[in-house]
Amino acid sequence: MDHSEELKNTEARPAKRRRAKRKWREIEMLKERHNLLKELESIDYTSSYDIEDLEI
Repeated sequence: MDHSEELKNTEARPAKRRRAKRKWREIEMLKERHNLLKELESIDYTSSYDIEDLEI
């Protein structure tokens, strides 16, 4: 493996990590919305809430 191949490999790694972190942030946000929805429904079971309408 020459040096140019090594550089290509090291450049690709951080981008993949950033995507993984971004994906985990999205998953955590969805979990928070779901938990908020469950909490709201437990407080006021007569109203219906849409998970897309909730802002965190």
